[in-house]
Amino acid sequence: MIADQGVYTGESYMKAAVVISVILAASAMAFAALLFAVPDAGEKVSNRCSAAAFVGEPIAVIKDLPEFVSNGTPTALDGSGSSDANGLIVSYSWKISVAGLSTNLTGISVTYTFTVLDIYTIELTVTDNESKTATTSTVVEAVSDSDADGLPDWWEQKYFGNLVQGPNDDYDSDGYLNQQELDDGTNPAYKDAGPSTLSKIPVWGYAAIVAGVAAVLFVIFWPKIRKKRKEKEKQKIQYALEIEKALEGDK
Repeated sequence: MIADQGVYTGESYMKAAVVISVILAASAMAFAALLFAVPDAGEKVSNRCSAAAFVGEPIAVIKDLPEFVSNGTPTALDGSGSSDANGLIVSYSWKISVAGLSTNLTGISVTYTFTVLDIYTIELTVTDNESKTATTSTVVEAVSDSDADGLPDWWEQKYFGNLVQGPNDDYDSDGYLNQQELDDGTNPAYKDAGPSTLSKIPVWGYAAIVAGVAAVLFVIFWPKIRKKRKEKEKQKIQYALEIEKALEGDK
């Protein structure tokens, strides 16, 4: 978040750290799969690393939600980012839980109204045409919004000192609406650079970055892996020839 003086604090850097960590982790996994999925000469296929065991499994994705949602205001829950590489997702099941109570909904996108001032767990389970499933979840906190404008009362009081401002207003005239500032964690009363670039990157953008890094690693390391395999094959052939010569000499 940006503090009142417009200085970036831990939240903004945390977002960057999360994105970088995801990219590095995915790249490391891709490289590991490349290394171990290539069998040595003579190795049985059944002994290969099962790095691709999850190929074909569906992936459940809940579109990003704000950390805080306004109590009493309908909120859209979107699972359209879910996917299945070699199949078709046929069902979307939502489970919204709070204080020991649960509500179940179905549909790629549903609308839910939070009615309790508490922390909610939102779970999405998708099923594909092969009956394979995947589940993901997120949490949000429902907070008081007495004027039902989508902006939490505490947030309006903190930055504006009243409840007059609405989500489509631009209090600090920096070109970013109050709703955008709330979603990104920036200060709506300080004219700054606005929502971070990271918050504007769609899910497919992160996937493209990871795929690009994995492709670069593949191009860099694949020749080395092939060379190593050929060397091992030559060693085995040489070893076999030596054994054959030794056996002929014993005759």
